[in-house]
Amino acid sequence: LLRLRVAAGGGRARVSGGAGHPVPDLPLRSPADAARVADCLAHIARWHHIRDLANPDPLLSSLVRITVEETPVGSLRHAADGEIVCGYAPGGREPQVRVGIHNSSGRDLWAVLLDLTDSYGSSPHLFEGEFIGDGRTGWARRGRPVWLRLPQGRAPVPGAFTRDWLKVIVAEDELNLAPFRLPAWSPADPSGARLSPAPAGGDGGLLRLVGAGTEGGRDAGGPAYGAGRWGTAQVVVRTEV
Repeated sequence: LLRLRVAAGGGRARVSGGAGHPVPDLPLRSPADAARVADCLAHIARWHHIRDLANPDPLLSSLVRITVEETPVGSLRHAADGEIVCGYAPGGREPQVRVGIHNSSGRDLWAVLLDLTDSYGSSPHLFEGEFIGDGRTGWARRGRPVWLRLPQGRAPVPGAFTRDWLKVIVAEDELNLAPFRLPAWSPADPSGARLSPAPAGGDGGLLRLVGAGTEGGRDAGGPAYGAGRWGTAQVVVRTEV
């Protein structure tokens, strides 16, 4: 259960309770300001919905895993709390890793890898969806290194850090990625939480497939159909200076 809190006073509102980086205090002097605070709450709740998406049927979830592998640039260690900690290299060089999605399900699975940042953004840019054969591995960025870095506005000083939740969603058929795209929260921009439908599934609904006739306004085709079996796996990566 997500419990977000708003502390208001002195014409400002402080939103807390989310798992990401603290959001800046927001003005609270007008109805428009109040709507902006509500927008912030909706955005954070939407991000948590994506991060916490899980299938009550654990079959496929138990047969797929994510690995994060060290490269010569930066350091990597596994913390006691389960986080994968990647450190900047000497001279301030951003760490690089290789991220793999491993399928041991006994069947081909369609997979997408989401990068959920602690700035409350979600993007499938690392692995935007393709089938991975049984016993095979799909590599983020097609095997090229994944660069880890602090977000803009966070100075790379000793002790600074950021977190990424890397979440793979696998299914027997292709999924629509639109519900999983969410820009990072910014007090200056409209929230993406209200611009696309939230993903179903965590509350017993079905993820929706990309199917003929479901997009583009064409007459030919048929109704959307269910994704069949699906599952998820997730790791937390902490990038620190």
